[in-house]
Amino acid sequence: MTFNKYIQDETILKTLEALGYELMLPVQNQVIPVLKQKKDCIIQSKTGSGKTLSFVLPLIDSFEVDKKSVQAIVLAPTRELALQIKEEFDRMGRLKKIKALCITGKQSYQDQVLDLKQRVHVCIGTPGRLLDHIENGNLNVESVNYLILDEADEMLNKDFIEDIYKIISYLPEDICSAIFSATYPLKIKEIAKDLLKDPVFIQIEQEKNKIEETFYSVLEKEKNIKLCQCLSCILPESCIVFCRTQNRCEEVYELLKSYQVNCQRLHAGLIQEKRFEIMKDFKEGKIRILISTDVCSRGIDIQKVDCIINYDMPDTSFSYIHRIGRSARVNESGKAITFISEMDQEKKLKLQEELSILIECKDLDGNIDLSSLSKRARYNSKKDSDLIKNITKIYINAGKSKKIRAKDILGALCQIDGITFEDIGIIQIHNHQSYVDILNGKGNLVIQSLKTIKNKKIKVEIAKE
Repeated sequence: MTFNKYIQDETILKTLEALGYELMLPVQNQVIPVLKQKKDCIIQSKTGSGKTLSFVLPLIDSFEVDKKSVQAIVLAPTRELALQIKEEFDRMGRLKKIKALCITGKQSYQDQVLDLKQRVHVCIGTPGRLLDHIENGNLNVESVNYLILDEADEMLNKDFIEDIYKIISYLPEDICSAIFSATYPLKIKEIAKDLLKDPVFIQIEQEKNKIEETFYSVLEKEKNIKLCQCLSCILPESCIVFCRTQNRCEEVYELLKSYQVNCQRLHAGLIQEKRFEIMKDFKEGKIRILISTDVCSRGIDIQKVDCIINYDMPDTSFSYIHRIGRSARVNESGKAITFISEMDQEKKLKLQEELSILIECKDLDGNIDLSSLSKRARYNSKKDSDLIKNITKIYINAGKSKKIRAKDILGALCQIDGITFEDIGIIQIHNHQSYVDILNGKGNLVIQSLKTIKNKKIKVEIAKE
C-alpha cells in the first residue's frame, strides 16, 4: 500500500519520494489511518518496525503551519529517543516548514524557554522537563490535538507515571492519544484504561527468524578473550556490545582499542553532547563497534546493525527484547549473541520462562584476528542525503536584539531575484542570531545576495552543525 492512500500533503509525499519510501510497512498501514481519524489507539510493535513514521506522518499531515501554538506532544523515556523522534519530524516536515522542538533535561532551561516563545508545532521530550515547562507557563497546551507515548513500557519502568498523569491533566479533553509499546504489561493496560477512549488495539506480529539468537557458555573471567574470539569470527560491519555498567563499558572499550578496533563507548557518564556525537558517527558508519550500557537499547534507529552482543546478560526479558531489537531493523536480518556465565544461571532460567524459549548454550573458541575491524564500516546509513543536498541552513548574525522578526527575514529573502516563498523553509529567530532553511538548491544565491534586513547590514553564511 502506498502512502498517498492516507497522506494528502504534497510536501510530505515529495519528501517520502526523495527519501526512497515507496510502500507502507504493516505498522504504518494500520496506524496512520487510525490517527488520521483521531481515534485513540494502543500499538504493540517491536522496536525497528517503522513505528516512528507511523505517528510522525499523520501528525505532520494534520498540522496547521501558520498556527503558533503547539499542536502535538510526544513523550519519550530518554533524551536519545526524544532526539531521534525530533530528527524524524525534521526530515519529514522540512518541506512543510514544520518546527519540532526537543525538550529534555540537562539542556539549557532558558534556551528552551526562548524556543517555546517561537512558533513550534510539536514538542518531543521526557515527561519531567515537559511537565516543568507546562507548570511554569512556558508551554501552552491549549491547542494540543495529539498526545503520543512512545516506548511507554520503558517510561513506566522509569517511574514516569506520576509526571505522565500530571501532563494529561493539563491537556484538552478531546485530544487523540496513542500508546506505543514493544511489550504489553499490566501497567500499560492500567494507563490505557485511564487515558484512552474506546481505543483501537493494534498488534504487529514480528517476522520470525529475522534475528538469529545464539547463546554461549563462558566463564566470567574469560569474557574478554571470548568477546575477541566472537568478533574475529563474525567480523561485523556494525555491532553493539551491551555491558551492565559504565565501568565495564570503559574496560571493554580499552580492550578493543588495544587491538586497534574502530570502536567507541556510550553510557550516561559521558556528557550529552559527546553521546549525541558518538551516536551520529555510529549511525553514519564512522564507528564499527559500539560498547554501550542500556542507554543504547532505546532511541537509536540504525538500519544496518549486523550483530548485538550481550557481553553481560540483561537483567530482565524486557531488557533482552529491547537490546536484540537494535539488530534486524526494518527489512533487515541480524544476529543476537548472549554470553551466559556461571553467575547468570538464575537469569537464564527466568528468561526461558518469560519468553517461552529453550536456551541451549554453545562453546566458543577460535583464533583472534581483529585487524579488519580497524576500518570504518563499508556503508553509509544516511537515508536523507538526496533530500538534504538541496537544502542549505544559513546563519544570520541578527535576531531579536536588533528587532528582527520572521516576516522581516521572509520579506528580505523574497526581494532576491530567483527566490520565491517556496524556496524558504523554517525560520528560527534567537536573541543575537537567526537560522533559515533555504530549499531547492538556492542556498548559495541567498548567501551571495542577502546583505541587509530592515536596512541593517548583516552577515550571512552556512550554519555550522
